[in-house]
Amino acid sequence: MKLVINEAARELLQQNRIMGAGANPWALGSEYILREDALLEPYSHILSGNIFPREIGAFSYSFSRTDVYLRIGRYCSIALNVVLMGSSHPDKWISSHPFSHNPGPLAGVKAYLKDVKAEHFILEPYEQPALFAYIGHDVWIGDQAMIKRGVRVGHGAIIGARSVVTKDVPPYAIVGGVPAKVIRYRFTEDVIQRLLASQWWRYGPDVLQARDIRDPERFLDRLLNQEDRGEIKPLDLTPLKGEALLRASGAL
Repeated sequence: MKLVINEAARELLQQNRIMGAGANPWALGSEYILREDALLEPYSHILSGNIFPREIGAFSYSFSRTDVYLRIGRYCSIALNVVLMGSSHPDKWISSHPFSHNPGPLAGVKAYLKDVKAEHFILEPYEQPALFAYIGHDVWIGDQAMIKRGVRVGHGAIIGARSVVTKDVPPYAIVGGVPAKVIRYRFTEDVIQRLLASQWWRYGPDVLQARDIRDPERFLDRLLNQEDRGEIKPLDLTPLKGEALLRASGAL
């Protein structure tokens, strides 16, 4: 749905610490696209474009225009001109053109069918793949990467610049190329499993930075010991819902 920023919507974004771009983010009258079921965690950043993702976690940022079907975890870094690929086309039919199954968005096709009075034009069923793409926690995506819809990018993964991601990316893998392939893993299998089990992204930067993030194994030892002793607590954040934003703006 269309979200037009008014005083109430801007205040809601500011209260929930949803960070925009520039010196005057969330300018009155500016327009955005937003799903009712969107979930925006406090301290997240929308730094480019006018589309809110389906989900974005705390401390994540994107210098690229996002997509209403994109789910982004916490602590993600998305560079410039990263895109979610468009819809699919049939490649085993005589034509990949959508005239046969989805001419709706094409005014020229609709005008032609009207001009020739094709009243019983039959649309063939063509099932699109999943629309959503899932970006885990602590994912870094380089400039101009392309990600296919339906793909899941595991926690801690790194996607190289200009890569074309057509398949799921394992946790903590570094991938690159066209199509993207695993180049190597960031850590040993044992450390990866420990990182995944710890779910360290549940904590704020203040907790993480105090435990020397430069040494993963030492970091995990300290984090888990302090967790067992009850000395640290996970973040308790309530996401801002798209429905609340749309209601504040008067769109609902």
